[in-house]
Amino acid sequence: GNPERAREGRGERERKELQLGDRMTSRFILRFGISNGLTPKLSFGSGPQRKGTILGRGWFFTRGKDRGTTRSFSSTIKPGTMKALAIQSFGDPDVFQPLEVAIPQPGPGEVLIKMAATSVNPIDIKCRLAPRPITNDLPAILGCDVSGTVVKLGSGASSHALREGDRVYGCAGGVRGVGGSYAQYISADARLLSPAPDFLGVREAAAMPLVTITAWEGLERAGVKEGDKVLIHGGAGGVGHIAIQLAKVRGAEVFTTVSSPVKEKIAADLGADHTINYRNVGVADYVNEMTGGAGFDVVFD
Repeated sequence: GNPERAREGRGERERKELQLGDRMTSRFILRFGISNGLTPKLSFGSGPQRKGTILGRGWFFTRGKDRGTTRSFSSTIKPGTMKALAIQSFGDPDVFQPLEVAIPQPGPGEVLIKMAATSVNPIDIKCRLAPRPITNDLPAILGCDVSGTVVKLGSGASSHALREGDRVYGCAGGVRGVGGSYAQYISADARLLSPAPDFLGVREAAAMPLVTITAWEGLERAGVKEGDKVLIHGGAGGVGHIAIQLAKVRGAEVFTTVSSPVKEKIAADLGADHTINYRNVGVADYVNEMTGGAGFDVVFD
C-alpha cells in the first residue's frame, strides 16, 4: 500500500487500484468484476461470541489496448500542489487526464487525508460518462470511496475523535461541492469517516464504504430480523455480496438471484442459503417453489 507509486495487483486477472504516483496509465477500460482475493473482514462482536464476519471483494479495473503505456508526471511539483486524475470532458475512460492542482485545505469539521487507495463504483462511471446534477464542474476529480491517513485537522474536526496520523476510510467525496478521491489528497467531512481497523488493508478499506453503507441502510430500513426470508437481487454484485453477509449476521434465511454458475458459487461461498439463476427460472416459479407462493418477507433490489 505505498501511496507514492502506482501499483498493479497480481491475480488471475490483472487489476489495479487507482493509486496515484510518479506514473499512471494513459488509458483505462473500466471492467466491473470481482477481485480474486477474499481479504477484507469486518467482525461483529468480539471473542468467541462474535456474531459474524463480513468478507469484502473489491471492484477492479484493467488497462486497455495500450497496456504498458504510461504517462509520466513531472519529477517535481510546486509546493502546495498535488497530483490528481481528472476529467476535462465527459465520455470514455480516455477523458481522464493527469493534473497538478492545489492541495485542498480542510474547512470547519473537515480533515485533510493523504490518499492510499480508492475504488471504482457505478456512480463514478456514470459521472464520467455524462453531466449529472451531482457532478462537479469540469475539470472534475471523481471518486467517492476514501482510504488514507489524516494529515491535518480543520477547526472543530477534533470533536469527531479523529487525530493526525489516524488511518481512516469512508464514502466522502466525488460529488458536487466536495473533492474526489482520485488524487493524492482529499479534504473530507469528518462525520463521513471512520477509523480503519488494523486488520483491514488500505485496498480493502477503499473497496468497502459505498457498497457497505448502501447494503446496511437498506436492510436496516427494511427491519430484517432473525428468521426472515430475504431475497437479495444481484448477489454477486458490489452491494449484493455485502447484503448477503449482513442479512446472515441478522439471522435471515437468504435467497439471491445471479446470472451464472460462477456467480452462484460466489454467493454461496458468502453465505447465501439459496441461489437462483434468473436466466433459467421465472419469478413466479421460484416464488412458488421457495416460499409456497407466500412471497418473501423482504426483497432487496
